[in-house]
Amino acid sequence: MSALFARLRGSGHMGPLLASAAGVALGLIREVLIIGQLGLSAANDQLQIYLTTIYVISLLNEAVRLGSINLLQKRTLGQTSVSILPLGLLYALVASGFVYVLMRPASDLLMMGAMVSGWLNMVMILLVTQRQRSGRFWAAHLINLLPNLVLLPGVIAVWMMKLKDPVPILACLYFLLPVIQIALLLSVKPGESGEAPVAETTADRGVFVAHGVGALGGLLFQGVLRSTGLSTGEGVLALLSISIRMYDSVRFILVDTIIGRQLASWKASNNLDQAQRWIGKMILPQIVVASLALVATLLFGHQEGLRAWTALGVLVASVGAFGVRMIYYMVNTQAVSLRLVWQYGLQDLGVAAILGLASLTGALWPAMLIWVWYIAKPIAQLLTVRKNLRGLLANAQEARA
Repeated sequence: MSALFARLRGSGHMGPLLASAAGVALGLIREVLIIGQLGLSAANDQLQIYLTTIYVISLLNEAVRLGSINLLQKRTLGQTSVSILPLGLLYALVASGFVYVLMRPASDLLMMGAMVSGWLNMVMILLVTQRQRSGRFWAAHLINLLPNLVLLPGVIAVWMMKLKDPVPILACLYFLLPVIQIALLLSVKPGESGEAPVAETTADRGVFVAHGVGALGGLLFQGVLRSTGLSTGEGVLALLSISIRMYDSVRFILVDTIIGRQLASWKASNNLDQAQRWIGKMILPQIVVASLALVATLLFGHQEGLRAWTALGVLVASVGAFGVRMIYYMVNTQAVSLRLVWQYGLQDLGVAAILGLASLTGALWPAMLIWVWYIAKPIAQLLTVRKNLRGLLANAQEARA
């Protein structure tokens, strides 16, 4: 253990990881306080509908980040924004409409606020990626951690006010976060970039659309999972939504912090061999975890009273799949392969469509949905990355020859 900490300190990751961990700890306290105010109740379910809207819109943030990583290799921030943000607004409209039809929220005004907040999150992610990529990691990273620091005192204040219906105020606290973050990011001057354009040329919007296909799959899956949770029983949607937010927070500590820290060095190193070595070490452990989680899902996932908790256990077991995300980012930082991006995204969309159709029969439990999406699918995508990576390495060797 001491050797691991020494290695983290030497790599420069320790400080960012500790900062991320502190932010997640504040987030966990916030979620506990919200449950303390609202319980696992119908009121909490209503709050989660608005937060779900922000969440499913923010699924496109993956495409925004990956698309901007690709496009900023040969475009300015302004050009990249024009290529990405209008399409992001269209997606926000579609995603919020999807949630509205599926879950029927109590307030149309709060739904509109959630839609705008979700789109502003895309603007924030674009700015964070550009600042981190230009070498301003710490400033962008700390601003990215701001939500938990702002939300916690806000949630405490709302609790002390003893409001009859605190849901609108709590929702508005979430809506204001990207506005504050964007203002702070714009005050951070980006570093200088003297890199040459990449050899491969692609249509700007085509790169983003290719990354966005996976976001459509994520939108469909989250709709299926959360509507299944809503129909399972009162409070199940709240438990699933809070668990997935905490899951994403843990992923932020273990993976996204390191990705942000490494963006500047990955773009300079151009070392795809390392990604290939990592893939070779990951496949067998992933298959073992998937097998054990499947057994648990089949044994307990259908039992009344255990469905939500089994789903939570399977979600915890999927943490090992975070490595797939890191490798995918590493490859995209060093090469623009539309073939890989399309295959990766179409797997997201195809799996979500299959799960959506299967859920109509009522035969799938939340744990099974989570197992397929968070554990089985990443294994297939890891194999897809490995196959495409071999082609990229072969092309690189031919270029050097």
